[in-house]
Amino acid sequence: MKEKSKLVIEIIISLIVVAFAAKMIYKRINLYLYGDTIEISEVKKQTSDNTNNKPSIKEISKQDNIQTDTQTKQSTTTTEDKKSEIEKLEVKTQTKKITIRYQNKRAKKVKITASFYEWKERDMKKSSGVWYDEVFIKDPGEYKYYFIVDGKKTLDPKAKKTRDGRYSILEIK
Repeated sequence: MKEKSKLVIEIIISLIVVAFAAKMIYKRINLYLYGDTIEISEVKKQTSDNTNNKPSIKEISKQDNIQTDTQTKQSTTTTEDKKSEIEKLEVKTQTKKITIRYQNKRAKKVKITASFYEWKERDMKKSSGVWYDEVFIKDPGEYKYYFIVDGKKTLDPKAKKTRDGRYSILEIK
């Protein structure tokens, strides 16, 4: 009998821990997806001397002041946050326009797949036998890519390759 009660207690404790963990995970996912946090706090009401339970004019004006102060603080914080985000973005987003070319007069269709396109295929344009694509890259670094020429994976013959030889490398400084 003691073993059964211990087992029941362990199961209850485990369920409480799982419920707590699920709640924390839910909060983190919600914060990640929506980027907003809501804080709910209890507001204590002042008791008035009036017996008819109607708030006095002073109480209403105090509540209005509290609400407007809160709204003002939130809007100033929001604008300050937005300004700092914009400044950070301005520093980070010095984009460079890069034109990637692939020369093959016989090719009927050429696509490019690259890390800067999140590995999605993108059709290239053709002009005088030269296939090209223009891309705007924000951050310096090495980016992997390859061409799909008439349905076959092809590396850029003029670019450096990765060590394993699976990708061409575009280096942005």
